[in-house]
Amino acid sequence: MHEYAYFMPKEHDKWIPLKKKIDGFDNDALFHEQEIWWCFLGVNVGHEQDGKGDDFRRPVLIVRKFSRSLCLVIPLTTAVAEKPHRLHVMFGKRIGQVLLSQIRIIDEKRLLSKMGWLSPFQFSEIKKTLMKLLFP
Repeated sequence: MHEYAYFMPKEHDKWIPLKKKIDGFDNDALFHEQEIWWCFLGVNVGHEQDGKGDDFRRPVLIVRKFSRSLCLVIPLTTAVAEKPHRLHVMFGKRIGQVLLSQIRIIDEKRLLSKMGWLSPFQFSEIKKTLMKLLFP
């Protein structure tokens, strides 16, 4: 039996209909680097970061805009823990962390609403740390 067989089951069956609906969205999210957005991350595999709540969303930081509809994002969490590949951030009045190990490309259809943005200093520090992580 696989080692993950004893974990609580994920809600894949609940996510799939919502994922199909999101894929049909005609979204014109005008997103930019350095912004923080609510994002439909969904239910993912293994230790990949999932969204939370009934609509499986989570805040993400837009790191790079590749086109009008594709961007590179890093999920955020308010569950602060001292772990490798996490950096502290302040966005709005919230304190949280970016989960550098969970970086991924998403389509704009997953973007729900803009929450705010990071300061230029914080964004620069995240990009420097990310470069060190990806290209040691």
